[in-house]
Amino acid sequence: MADPLREFVMESALARAEETLPDRRAFGLNAQDWKRFVEALDTPIRPLPRLKSLFATSSVFEREDKS
Repeated sequence: MADPLREFVMESALARAEETLPDRRAFGLNAQDWKRFVEALDTPIRPLPRLKSLFATSSVFEREDKS
């Protein structure tokens, strides 16, 4: 099963990139920059407990009105 947070971040990043960079579909990198880019992609995701806690809490739009 895929991680919903990871999916959300990836989809949001891709959508934003398509909006921001419509004329730049290809990027040229030298060997050193390419290596750093691939290393960054391969870096394991670091735990973000506060963000995980935030997404585990119902938003104000999901809460039932208790008045």
